[in-house]
Amino acid sequence: MHNNDFTQRIKLARTGLSGMPIKAVRLVIENQIDMFTKLIWNEPERVVWTNMAMPLELLYAAGLIPINIELVAGWLSTLSLARKYISVSEGNGFSNSICSYHKAALGLIDSGGVNRPLGVVVTSNICDGGVGVANYLKMKYGTNALVLNVPFKSEKASKEYLVKQYGDLIGWIENFTGEKLTDGKIKEALELSNEARKCWLKAMELRKGETDIPGHLILRNLFGATFLFGSQLGYEVAKSYYEEVLEKYIKPGYNDLPSKRKRILWIHFAPLYKNDLLKYLEEELLCQITIDITGHIYWHNHDVGKPLESLAERTVSHFYLGEAEERNSLYARIIDEYRIDGVIHMMHSGCRAIPGASWQVRDVADKAQVPYLELSGDCIDPRGFSEGQMKLRLEAFKEMLWRR
Repeated sequence: MHNNDFTQRIKLARTGLSGMPIKAVRLVIENQIDMFTKLIWNEPERVVWTNMAMPLELLYAAGLIPINIELVAGWLSTLSLARKYISVSEGNGFSNSICSYHKAALGLIDSGGVNRPLGVVVTSNICDGGVGVANYLKMKYGTNALVLNVPFKSEKASKEYLVKQYGDLIGWIENFTGEKLTDGKIKEALELSNEARKCWLKAMELRKGETDIPGHLILRNLFGATFLFGSQLGYEVAKSYYEEVLEKYIKPGYNDLPSKRKRILWIHFAPLYKNDLLKYLEEELLCQITIDITGHIYWHNHDVGKPLESLAERTVSHFYLGEAEERNSLYARIIDEYRIDGVIHMMHSGCRAIPGASWQVRDVADKAQVPYLELSGDCIDPRGFSEGQMKLRLEAFKEMLWRR
């Protein structure tokens, strides 16, 4: 099955890497190409499927290869294969209302486009579909599955409950690999994660100032970078990201940038199939994606002396959990610190949590007197997408920004 259309097209993606201007992006994409064309086939016993909110440090500590469900779907969409594999899932009985990220990835698995997963570990927070994927794989293929049930509130009982579950995860990992997961390996992974986090935060601090970094490339391609935190490559990517922003994208003479460009906060992901929407927003409409919420680091430094407690604290502190007031404070702080001129919220079809919280973002933007735009569509499924209509809405939004 190495010669299926997914593998062949992703191999061709390597030819475009030389033209990618950001080294950190090149490192991430090279790793993903190797993962989907070599590692997933040659070392299936080391591959564990995960979802977007799952901290991966313990998996890296055990020498495993985490593969993110949403990342697979993103590649399928970019390679113009999402429609095909979504149709496979819908033909197998999956509802139209199920998130296209999961339908695309499961269609690929069911078609044999990747090895059938031997292990899957997901969290239950934010995305309810991840639990459904784990249960489906367990039922259909006998995949060894573990679900971390994440409480909604960040309180003492919730953290204690999660600590126990992370203990269960260590037991699951040792059973899956047949090897003991040592304290030294866990400490090493958490230290690498802390170093990557530090570099990432320094890069984000620079982006609060006047930089000319192409935000559309970051949003599209560095989504997978934080999944590498806990590995040596994750540290190298974050370090490269910071150094490149510092050395290449802060330029003399950019003090007049606010008069030339408007600063945008982008929430959720963006359409990943063939389109020029984000590039058009930045290069033609001069609205710079200063920060996207997928790149926001919401967790504190890991305490390597208390690894399970630290991971539990991180998991339950995600900003899509807890009370609305906490998210409101986060959005207000981002708008203030990054000097945001406008907010764009992608209302991805099939997602419940993120579009469901759009009213909060709109209220915060209104209080900050910042224009707010909702774009309805699907990030993975190209059916029904009209680039012309979306560009018209962005043009109208740009006019609103400049009138202000």
